[in-house]
Amino acid sequence: MKKSITILLFVTIYSSVYSQTKIQFYNNTGSDISACYAYYDNDDRCWTSVGWSTIPAYDYKTIDIGNYSGNVYLRGRQGLAAAWGSGDAQFCVDATNAFRIKFADTKNCWSKKKFSKYNVKPGVNKWTFI
Repeated sequence: MKKSITILLFVTIYSSVYSQTKIQFYNNTGSDISACYAYYDNDDRCWTSVGWSTIPAYDYKTIDIGNYSGNVYLRGRQGLAAAWGSGDAQFCVDATNAFRIKFADTKNCWSKKKFSKYNVKPGVNKWTFI
């Protein structure tokens, strides 16, 4: 009986760890990049933008976005020098502070920026800024 409980506990822990969705932001440039993302919040039924995470030059940072599958939108910036975001969608961001903005696609805000669409699934999803 103990063996069955131990195996069941291991499977439960294993599946909950591996059902998490993570985005690894890779920075293949010579300067730090600030990255943000937007995802669809099923609980509030709205798009939410979240930022900023700093990715050091020639390094990466992993962001855990919970149990999520589907489209996310990504954006990166290097101060005023460079920005990444193709324009697949636009979302509100706070230009200077960390943020979590609900209804980021429809809200009237000071700063709406272009984001690139990226489909994610549970596990590690890699995105590279070049």
